[in-house]
Amino acid sequence: MSSGLRLAIANLALAVAYFAAAKLSLTLAIPPGYATAVWPPSGLALGALVLGGPALWPGIWLGATAVNFTIQFSVPAALAIGAGNTLEALAAWWLVQRPGIGPEWPFGRPRHAFLLAGIALGSATLAASVASVALVLAGSLGEDWTSTWLIWWLGDAAGMITVTPLLIAWARFPVMRPARAAALEFALLAVLLVAVCGASSGTRCRSRSWSCRSWSGRRCVSACAR
Repeated sequence: MSSGLRLAIANLALAVAYFAAAKLSLTLAIPPGYATAVWPPSGLALGALVLGGPALWPGIWLGATAVNFTIQFSVPAALAIGAGNTLEALAAWWLVQRPGIGPEWPFGRPRHAFLLAGIALGSATLAASVASVALVLAGSLGEDWTSTWLIWWLGDAAGMITVTPLLIAWARFPVMRPARAAALEFALLAVLLVAVCGASSGTRCRSRSWSCRSWSGRRCVSACAR
């Protein structure tokens, strides 16, 4: 398989993973429904770039644009928000590459935890700002845009702070990975959650997804205990 084909497959897989994670996260969105208190896809995007390099940015952009189109049904707004999410991830990745941080980031030194928080809070301003401007121009936000900006900023930062280290640990320490059958089970669960939330809305969606998450937590504990 050529390197170009492998890269295309990796970008497509990242786009699908981003889309699925985003749809799940939106079940917990804070009204008016554009942002969440924690946005795991931002952590997924940064983790993917740290592990796979900046050539994976098209996968982030494609997944972010697709999921925002399902919310706004506005191509210009979706393209702009997708670009903001991509710039956020690239900026965070660029900061991680600065001299003095080291390849062992974010686990090598105690100060890496503070660096991660600073990088996340700084880069998250890009996505929050681009998205807020795009939504205001699209007529989806009015004078209350500042609250959406704040939630978007904190949600993206929290996603990077919590999810990125988990992904990097998963990749660097194979002993933490569950058996292949358990990994397949978790992947199928993610697809199930997306399907449930896509076919439902409001309280029904939240209750069903909560039931699935409760079951997945028990299965995860079982798999890790084997």
